Amino acid sequence: MATRAKARRPAAASVKKSVKGGMAAAVPTEELTHGLASALAGLAISKAKGARNGVAEAHSETPKSTQDNRVSAMRVVNGASQGLTTVMKSGWKAPSTGTTAKKSATPAHEAFGLAASARAALKELRASSPGDVDVERAAVSVAGKLLSLDMYSHALDVLSDMHGRLVALVGPDPVPPVSRHSSQIPPPLRDVIAIISLPLPSSSSVSSDSTLLLVISTYLSHTLIALSHCLSTASPKHSQNEAIVLFSQTLHDSPSLLRWIPLCTQLPAKQSDGLLTRAYTALMSISGKASVPAEAAFRIRNYALMCLLRTSGSMIEPKTFWDQVVKSSSSFARSAGSKDKGEERRLCRVVTSAFSDLLALVEERENRDDFLHGTPFISFCDVWISFSKPTMLLG
Repeated sequence: MATRAKARRPAAASVKKSVKGGMAAAVPTEELTHGLASALAGLAISKAKGARNGVAEAHSETPKSTQDNRVSAMRVVNGASQGLTTVMKSGWKAPSTGTTAKKSATPAHEAFGLAASARAALKELRASSPGDVDVERAAVSVAGKLLSLDMYSHALDVLSDMHGRLVALVGPDPVPPVSRHSSQIPPPLRDVIAIISLPLPSSSSVSSDSTLLLVISTYLSHTLIALSHCLSTASPKHSQNEAIVLFSQTLHDSPSLLRWIPLCTQLPAKQSDGLLTRAYTALMSISGKASVPAEAAFRIRNYALMCLLRTSGSMIEPKTFWDQVVKSSSSFARSAGSKDKGEERRLCRVVTSAFSDLLALVEERENRDDFLHGTPFISFCDVWISFSKPTMLLG
């Protein structure tokens, strides 16, 4: 009698890095990788047919069942995820765009093949198990590892595939349109920028689902990191600037990470802080590029500072925070100055409106008294007054 073979499932490796001072690298969370392993362990694998009377049966010509396809795809995802973890441990990072162009003759690193196979297998899983949150949990874990390897465009592909499925999981309501689309931005790029937001849930069932909220909050943080890098390296420059302007508008006008974080009350503070500080670091990086339009850079920096205000009390010092706010507004004033009185009034209102948003979040913090006293806060108030004067004088 032929021995029946049982498939071994390797456990998904976990990688965890600490978050300090908002400069942590984008790495997948331990819960996600453990969840992936749990999802794999729970699969029912059909046993192979044994031979009869010592004669092996011929392979069946019938197509694989849906369950067989699912098992096969999960094995591929798990294997690719483990492979990416091994690459991470080796210290390898994807080369920059310029470096890749110079070394085009060099064989592609195995990480690129792992990324492609994981993405293809995830698509198969979605086809066989639509609406399964474990599939998206596996996908966001893969995306996190790709970000850790500086494989931003590959991570963006995985995250883009997730968007429609997450929209369906949170409810049937469509994502609200962004208020100001630019006709000069091609539709595919507008669609990519739209992945940084998800419609807010219409029922309490989502807000009580800790697994789904973990996936969503991690996904939204990852999209900000991936898009910030991809937009800062895009070309040509004109299209890049148009896209960054739309990106800055979408951050504030749509339900992105900051609108979702208050719903994620079940997440441990350390985990939530990590997602917010990694997003902060990525957004500050793109806003500091010299070629970014001044107003878009200011709006992106303001969103990044709001991410800091959503962290727990020990993550940001009041003095450091207010110094960054004053520095950001001063930089904007130098870059966007205008001799036109009407435009000057509009720009001042952009700043004062941003200050109002920041102050509102400060007042929600448990340690708000630490922020609302002292010389740094007084300096902030003085700057606010200086930007308010033109709006009052010009009506």
